[in-house]
Amino acid sequence: MKYPLFFLSLFLLDSFVLSAQMPGGGMPAGRNMPGIARVFGKVRTNDTKEAVGYATVVLLPMRSDSVVSGSLTKDNGDFSLENLQFGQYRLKINYLGYQTIVKQITVPLQNPDQDLGNFYLEPEANTLKEVTVVAEKDRVQMAIDRKVFNVEKDIAAQNGTAADALKNVPTITVDNDGNAQLRGGSPQIFVDGKPTNLNLNQIPAAEIERVEVITNASAKYDANTTGGIVNIVMKKNTKPGINGMTNLGIGTNGRYNGMANLNVKQNPFNLALSYNLNRARNINDGFTDRTNLGENGEVTDYFRQDNSNLQKNLFQFGRAALDWNMDNRNVLTLSQMVMGGNFSFDDPQIFSFSDANRNILSSGERSALGENQFRHYTTELGWRRSFPTPDKTWATSFQYNWSRGKNDLDLRNRFFDATGAEIPANPAQQLNEGGNRGRMLIFQTDFTQPLANGAKLEFGAKSQWKHSENDLDARLFDSESQTWTISDYLSTHYNYDDLVNAAYANYAGKFNDKWRYQAGLRFEQSWFRGQEEGTDSTFSYSYPGGFDNLQKAFFPALYLSKKISESSEMQLNFSRKLNRPNFFQIMPFIMIMDNQSYRSGNPNLQPEFVNTAEWNYSKTFGRGSWLGSVYGKYTEQPITEITRPAEDGTTALLTTFINGSSSTAAGMENTLKIKLFKGFEATSNVNLFYQKISAAAVGNEGWNWMGKLNLDYKFAKSWNVQVSGLYESPRVIPQGTRRENYFADFAVRRDLGPMSSLSLTVSDIFNTKRMGAYTETDYFVQDVQRRRESRYISLGLMMRFGKPDFSLFKKQQQRKPGEGGAQQGGDMGY
Repeated sequence: MKYPLFFLSLFLLDSFVLSAQMPGGGMPAGRNMPGIARVFGKVRTNDTKEAVGYATVVLLPMRSDSVVSGSLTKDNGDFSLENLQFGQYRLKINYLGYQTIVKQITVPLQNPDQDLGNFYLEPEANTLKEVTVVAEKDRVQMAIDRKVFNVEKDIAAQNGTAADALKNVPTITVDNDGNAQLRGGSPQIFVDGKPTNLNLNQIPAAEIERVEVITNASAKYDANTTGGIVNIVMKKNTKPGINGMTNLGIGTNGRYNGMANLNVKQNPFNLALSYNLNRARNINDGFTDRTNLGENGEVTDYFRQDNSNLQKNLFQFGRAALDWNMDNRNVLTLSQMVMGGNFSFDDPQIFSFSDANRNILSSGERSALGENQFRHYTTELGWRRSFPTPDKTWATSFQYNWSRGKNDLDLRNRFFDATGAEIPANPAQQLNEGGNRGRMLIFQTDFTQPLANGAKLEFGAKSQWKHSENDLDARLFDSESQTWTISDYLSTHYNYDDLVNAAYANYAGKFNDKWRYQAGLRFEQSWFRGQEEGTDSTFSYSYPGGFDNLQKAFFPALYLSKKISESSEMQLNFSRKLNRPNFFQIMPFIMIMDNQSYRSGNPNLQPEFVNTAEWNYSKTFGRGSWLGSVYGKYTEQPITEITRPAEDGTTALLTTFINGSSSTAAGMENTLKIKLFKGFEATSNVNLFYQKISAAAVGNEGWNWMGKLNLDYKFAKSWNVQVSGLYESPRVIPQGTRRENYFADFAVRRDLGPMSSLSLTVSDIFNTKRMGAYTETDYFVQDVQRRRESRYISLGLMMRFGKPDFSLFKKQQQRKPGEGGAQQGGDMGY
């Protein structure tokens, strides 16, 4: 019975195709647009719920019977219609002995890959609901637990990196090293919802679709996201066939970059390849001015150091990912990422010591030549299942990371007395040979179940294990004995293991049409252990350590949202997080920063616990929108960095970490976006906050603020000019203040056509960007400033290529001369 039904179904389908060849068949609106969309679903019987194979599925325009696309269902009932244009259609499903299903559907631009769900065949006709159209996204959107900034059309996203794109995202600041700051804290960087080992300078901005800023993350995310989350959502390939992009850039001072990606999509496979290269040269300079004080606060002596650093960086990144659509609702993804970098620096330093009357006591020179490199490999296997019920998903992934690095350093010292005569240096030279190896395994599974009346249940689990091995051999040269010796004091050989197991549950619902809520709870068990090789020296922590502190392993989160009107919404949220000390904060080994500065960890350091509350209000109006926030944060036993005199009898300073008693911060943030006139848009962001830090023997408090302005003007259809600026006030730190920072950038882009553009960027126009800190204690007063080369000019060219409806893996049937065809982009392959 199976095969006769097949031929009968094929006959019925061919009759539709033949009728489509008749004049007046008609096509949907926008027939000149490329067909890149897809709809899919499954056909079952309503009585037995069995899958129906070889049912006829055809797609028709709204006002004619011309067949746009069609197929026969597979044995499991699956069907998939591809290469579709956006618009409205009628979907018809026929099967012998059952009533024909007719359903109106919409293929929107915002959802080119649409699951239509299950279709149930019945003897009687059914009235089916229409598929609704997804509204076009605003530039700024508010969800119940995040703010979404759509930066896809931002001029900075043309030829730069993610660091350049984030400069124009409100609430976020980015320093010269590519480190993001969110309301004074350090957020975790996610890519497509997962933590990444990449920094912002290693992510091509042209591949970013949007940025999600989560200032107070829900229980779904790791509990150590105390500084918030910046989730970078990459563009997804939805075009069948071959397409891709190249991006070339060159700039002043030895800067150049290149990026290329290639996407090949032919159902059931989607292959994505990408490669990125960045090379830069940076000149850094700075100084340290220190006044040492006696027991009664009197000046005892002075120390001055000047340095000029030349850095050369070469970074390469490659990724390959293969998606296998096992059927319409199961996708298996295998990806491999390879990343590597080579970095060298030349850091000469000149320093001097003076008495209380500023008479030179001694001076010296120090040169530091370094060669560093790293290699990182990430393999990930993921499976994602969707269901006929909208938004019901189950995703599972397994990730393996392996890395290795090498750090070599050559230090040479020269010392001079008060008369300028050279005196023997001990050590005259130091050679460091360092290396590291690491492995990390991550398993994660997440399930989302929509419920009645718009409610939703989420739950999942995650396990992460990390192992690291680190070695440093320090050899010292004695100028008097002319011999080399191994320094046990400076050499280190250690390894550590870090394990985190977690589970979470979220429930979201609504009280009525205006009030929504989301409540979640996360449990995390963390264990850390480090050991110096060849010794009994260990340092570790474990949370929870037993039933006595079991409550410290639970992290709740609550979100409330009220829709005041069609143009305004209010939100209120609370959460509890923790911040675990990292290895460098707890390892009890000496790291030399310069001739008078050392750094060491504290093995007794404990995690800090952060309680956060936030109130948000958004309002849209005729020419723009406003987003306001009031927030507060209370931290228990905060991890605090302090600097004090070293205990070796010298004038050197030691920087280490302690647990303070508490830290309090509260602030207000406002983001305003307004269109002043046609083509001209202004976005401003102002963040004002108060911070109080309390720790043993140290403490500070005060107000801080930050302002950001972005002006974007598009004219003459193909030109776009952007000017942006940032000001950060002096900021409170435990023992002083951080220096103010301000700069302005300029960029212009010329679209050469729909597939290419040329851009020019001037970074830090007035050459004002810098960083530094002023520290004042009972033992010393110190002013430190560092300046990295930030003013440069770069020119970039972006080119896209590809044919959306190109079929790679199967031959198209040849048409005979004079034959027509109703299907867009070719025949249906029967």
